[in-house]
Amino acid sequence: SGRGLGDDKACIYPAKNVFIKTNAIAGDTNKNAGVLQFTLPDGTLYKNDLAILNIVSANFGKRPIYFSNTIDPKHYEGMYEYMEQEGLIFKLGSKRTQGVTPGMPVPINTAKSYDLFMKTFQFGGANRKDVFYDQTNRRMLNIIRSAAGRIADGLIKEGKKDKAIEVLDYCMKQVNEESYPIALNQEDRNMLFFSDAYMRAGAKDKAKAINEKFLNYTKSSIEYMNGLGADDRAVFEGDVKDQFNVLPFLAQSAAGAGDTAYAKELNQKVNELAGQGQIQPMVR
Repeated sequence: SGRGLGDDKACIYPAKNVFIKTNAIAGDTNKNAGVLQFTLPDGTLYKNDLAILNIVSANFGKRPIYFSNTIDPKHYEGMYEYMEQEGLIFKLGSKRTQGVTPGMPVPINTAKSYDLFMKTFQFGGANRKDVFYDQTNRRMLNIIRSAAGRIADGLIKEGKKDKAIEVLDYCMKQVNEESYPIALNQEDRNMLFFSDAYMRAGAKDKAKAINEKFLNYTKSSIEYMNGLGADDRAVFEGDVKDQFNVLPFLAQSAAGAGDTAYAKELNQKVNELAGQGQIQPMVR
């Protein structure tokens, strides 16, 4: 519709609630008769938004439709509740998972994701130990690590712990630690989910090996911080405190897997590190 703005007209969309009739897609594991019913995220629709909605309207039920998992969330156009993860991307289905919002996990097709990860994906030489990764490349590898963790989590929930371990092992092998070390800074802490998945899958020794690297990373951070002057320490201390915000997760994961003795050991180590850095202990 048009609304006068002086001599110009602005095109407006009269409603935000939308529905699209659906048809089941052959082989789609995420099918449910009915309609796609969703709410547009913004009151303004640009040409790219209209293009996406047109593609969905014209092709849903006839051809598979996929979305990247790295786009601006508003470009899911309010349909995130209908997404299912396949490997690194989201497939639009007709089964609704009410309440999920961009950034939250969606249902995952574990069978297809497992096959894609183990048989199709290529890591572009990330298994080499002589590669430097800048921030952008680390972020790309973190997308793969995050997907591997989600696939493993889904397999564990289905009781397929051996396959979950296979996925985690494969990703660990394909991303060489000498080029991309395990760390606890905000950008590189996806390995927390690997540790948790290994623990829940019963591969506790592998989880413990990752946890030791986390603890050593924090220890090195504290040693570096303690060597700084007062002004520089004040700047770096926020990063160290942030590490202590997530370290208790390791003990929680161990306790959740039934290893209370190891959880207690982790809590003790974290408190000892907190003392070395004169950081308020996060666990007691």
